[in-house]
Amino acid sequence: MKTITSLPLLLLLVSSLQAGAPTNIILILADGINRDLVGCYGANSKTSSIDFLAEHGTRYETAWSMPTHAASQVTLLTGRYPFRDDIEVTPDLEGGSGGGLNVNAVTIAKMLKSSGYVTAAAGIWSMTVGEHFAEGFTHYGFDRHCLWTHADKVDLTSNLYRRVQLDGEIQSVQSASEEIHTFINKLMDQAKQKPFFVYCSMLKLTASSSVGKEGVGQREMAPIRYVDRFVGELVESLDQKGLTDNTLIVFTSASPLVDSQPTNRVQGAKSHTVLSDRTVHVPFVVRAPFLTKGGNASRDLIDFTDLFPTLLEVAGIEPPMNVELDGRSFLPGLKGSVDPFEKRSWIYSQFGETWMIRDWEHILDSAGNFHDLLRDPLQQEAVSPLDKQAPGRRQRLEMILKRLPAGKMQN
Repeated sequence: MKTITSLPLLLLLVSSLQAGAPTNIILILADGINRDLVGCYGANSKTSSIDFLAEHGTRYETAWSMPTHAASQVTLLTGRYPFRDDIEVTPDLEGGSGGGLNVNAVTIAKMLKSSGYVTAAAGIWSMTVGEHFAEGFTHYGFDRHCLWTHADKVDLTSNLYRRVQLDGEIQSVQSASEEIHTFINKLMDQAKQKPFFVYCSMLKLTASSSVGKEGVGQREMAPIRYVDRFVGELVESLDQKGLTDNTLIVFTSASPLVDSQPTNRVQGAKSHTVLSDRTVHVPFVVRAPFLTKGGNASRDLIDFTDLFPTLLEVAGIEPPMNVELDGRSFLPGLKGSVDPFEKRSWIYSQFGETWMIRDWEHILDSAGNFHDLLRDPLQQEAVSPLDKQAPGRRQRLEMILKRLPAGKMQN
């Protein structure tokens, strides 16, 4: 007997299958992008692509990275703070020290890969791990990679972004930026039978860098224009491939550059790196297929450790039993929950023995400075000990620190 399926029923079946399909995940980490340069955070300049994500997603008002790019990468990939044992100290290009990801660390890529995701790393890998790159990068949980790496000793003044490592092989290219975009496009084409996770730590545009079509022009605006264009091309590719309705995109940055900063300098970091709210307060935008409306502005506190548990929950994966995660999933809040017990009440950032912790209003740092961020957002004057409310609020943050291994660093 011949069965005839009506078109409406067929469409319903297809829709049901798509609804149950695992969510693709793209995590974009820019470098040195200040919130003040992004349109949806109030900038005068237009960042149409990033703003588009915010218009169709959620913009977080208070999100923290780590003080350096390397520490930020490790933290978001592991869900653990730098005082854990996931970071190995390795020399960087400038003769200082930078963080390297321990090859035994449990990463978000490893977790997603073990659950059937195709995983890829693209862009820049600022953690120098030497011979580990030659092993094909699979020990970090990535099936494939297309990276410019500090391990590649190139001419830093004229040839910075003309060589990439593609799945273990160094290749000369016309533009690393365009090569990476092509790599991501091909990966999405090849991963139609499986969900994919793309971690893209973006190349940083400088005056001496060759990154393709972008003319420098106004030097201070060139980095954000380059980033915005890259995001736009990625979003357009998702639309063309019919993947938009099943792909979650996170856009954020590390180590935002600011003009005026307090003087709590990070020891061992690059010369410009100081520790204040503004030096780790980053843009953080999420567009998710399950959001019923966009244009949301969330005051929930977020730091980079929260990405690991959040992405696991998005993928329907249980957290690892043998790893102590520092982050907390912000998925309930992203979906609209207002339950305060499902939200963080503090966030933390650290490099070496220099650290900060804050709640919605106050910040305490390792130099003993305590600031009211509502009254003094630039942290120019510490709260007076005579302030009647200060002792209790400071004590709360100190009690949280004592529960962390980092609390041992206090003097």
